[in-house]
Amino acid sequence: MPRREYKFGPKDNDHVNYGTSGLLQQFTTTRCGRTIQYDEPIDAATPTEEFFLCELNGGVPGTIHPLKHDDDATYTLLGQDPRACPITLDHPSVSQQHAVVQWRRRISADGEGLVVPYLMDINSTNGTTLNGAAVNAERYTELCPDDIIRLGKADTLLAFMQV
Repeated sequence: MPRREYKFGPKDNDHVNYGTSGLLQQFTTTRCGRTIQYDEPIDAATPTEEFFLCELNGGVPGTIHPLKHDDDATYTLLGQDPRACPITLDHPSVSQQHAVVQWRRRISADGEGLVVPYLMDINSTNGTTLNGAAVNAERYTELCPDDIIRLGKADTLLAFMQV
């Protein structure tokens, strides 16, 4: 039986450019020269009310951190990197970009649109807890007033508050 020959096109790959095209770079978010390791969801929304985090212990107890750092922000990063994160905690167990508070639009049962805050761990090394329970990495967990957030093993506890 004769062998079949298959032709897959030219073998000359000299004309193929395997370099980076830069197309993904246009979708990369940067802040103060730092690449943000987080992408907003499609249903991201600007909060209509004011929220903040209050340090309960560790750090400077009573310090209040507003969660809306500019007028059209739909999320706030938490971590060690002051150039990327508006709210920073200086502790060895806290990642550079550790977690995010994200506001998302949700449609209620009566058809009205609500803007709801969520917490998500951004694949941090030491994890995030909400009211003592571990937050799943890359999964949104709804935040309620008076929830307690801990990043990594930091002594500082952050209370989620609404004005």
